[in-house]
Amino acid sequence: MNNLTSAVMVSGCLPVGQSTAPLCNAAPQDIGCWGGPYVTTVVNDAWNLPYTASIDATSHTIMVRSAGPNGIADDSDDVTYQQ
Repeated sequence: MNNLTSAVMVSGCLPVGQSTAPLCNAAPQDIGCWGGPYVTTVVNDAWNLPYTASIDATSHTIMVRSAGPNGIADDSDDVTYQQ
């Protein structure tokens, strides 16, 4: 899980005052809605960079993002998957 560095969790699953959490394969003591493990192995993207993931609290969608070939997140060459 080291390669998927963090998930933006705005859905209320984090301790109060936190907006990000390291992903893990065991339930953290202070997060009650964790139901994993979901993924046991994550490899880097095609450019050997880590993926990131975010959850939208309004639409309840998950976005997995690769920063793309230039390695800069949130620009036009990013590769994303949303569900």
